[in-house]
Amino acid sequence: MDLLQGTTLTTVNNQIITVLNKIGSGGQGDVYRCQYLGGVYALKWYHKNILKKYVGFEENLKENAASGPPTQDFLWPLDVTNDYDGVFGYVMPLIPASYRSFSDFLLAKCRFSSLTAMIDSALGIISGFRELHKRGYSYQDINDGNFFIEPETGRVLICDNDNIAPYGENLGIAGKCRYMAPEVVLGEKLPDVSTDKYSLSVILFMLIFMNHPLEGKGTMPPCMTENLERRYYAESPVFIYDKSDDSNRPVRGVHANVTARWDVFPEEFREAFTYSFSETVLQGREPRTIEKEWLKLFLKLKSQIIPCGGCGGETFYNPEKGKNVCINCGTKINLPVTLKTEEYNIPLYPGKHIFEFEIYPGIDDFKETVGIVTKGSKNPNLWGLRNISNDTWTTWDNQDEEQTTKSPNEVIRIKPGISIDFNGTIGNII
Repeated sequence: MDLLQGTTLTTVNNQIITVLNKIGSGGQGDVYRCQYLGGVYALKWYHKNILKKYVGFEENLKENAASGPPTQDFLWPLDVTNDYDGVFGYVMPLIPASYRSFSDFLLAKCRFSSLTAMIDSALGIISGFRELHKRGYSYQDINDGNFFIEPETGRVLICDNDNIAPYGENLGIAGKCRYMAPEVVLGEKLPDVSTDKYSLSVILFMLIFMNHPLEGKGTMPPCMTENLERRYYAESPVFIYDKSDDSNRPVRGVHANVTARWDVFPEEFREAFTYSFSETVLQGREPRTIEKEWLKLFLKLKSQIIPCGGCGGETFYNPEKGKNVCINCGTKINLPVTLKTEEYNIPLYPGKHIFEFEIYPGIDDFKETVGIVTKGSKNPNLWGLRNISNDTWTTWDNQDEEQTTKSPNEVIRIKPGISIDFNGTIGNII
């Protein structure tokens, strides 16, 4: 049943919703633009036949709305309507116009503005699900329709949060076969935190490599059927870069994105996906990769991003690799001046932001910056590290060891042999 413009609804919190116009439709229901609390929001309105399938769905939705979102990256239910002709819905924020669906990226309808934006989008997804799981929830239906991403910045919004339920509870929602854990496809287990982790690995692989991890030459039938989906994604799945089974390798010209991208990423990064989709993990004989490990890998990747002097694009610099070349144009990357901390080798260049996670062990906030590399106003060949944190840093030249302090907004000259005490963490410029 479509809602007419001007229809008024009441919510369980005694608020009034006025329907403005229909803006979308999906398998579970329709989405409308509406007025709520003096602003314009989105209203998801369920199909009546859908609601009959899920036990406890409405009560779970009300509890989620009352508890609030794990982070602001979730388009979380704000309020739930009272029944209207046997149907109900919920209010959530509208998706800003600058965001595009994950599917648009997969279909090459839009692209990330930079390597940094792509890595930040992955970090946003990982961080969101880490907080969700820490709150005691499982998502249960992770797929390519759950994410909207801003191409310029990589900021992520996670939607369809009405499917989320506490640990141990299941609403009868399974998900899309391509993203479901094998044991869920086979009906051996209901969705939970462990199956969320599998689906997250699939999403991250597709985000970076623009190809499904289980879709290669062995999964190219004339027509995909339900029985074939069951075989390829659950009964006998094979990772496209499995170390011992090459039966499902990507086909050049068909799986162009992954064949172009796989080898340009660091080996440690690729090994994480090789493990996550290995036979032993797919069959449940070894544990799945947890969010903490994904964060560690993507943070290290973010720390290694540098600009190419040849094409101007972004590439990786791995200090442990003998020869570094731009992943875009093949230009040789010269050894940059580096700030070495306990966990990171941070390449320094004008405009480089030094992040909290690079300086302080145990921090995984990928957005907060503590320093920025600047050029000298009179001599652009002289570089400095400006302290934009709230702390006072101590610095010294290892040749004379005379210490000086640098308060917020002051600058430390960048040259090999300088050491910096970042309020407890020591960094050495080499």
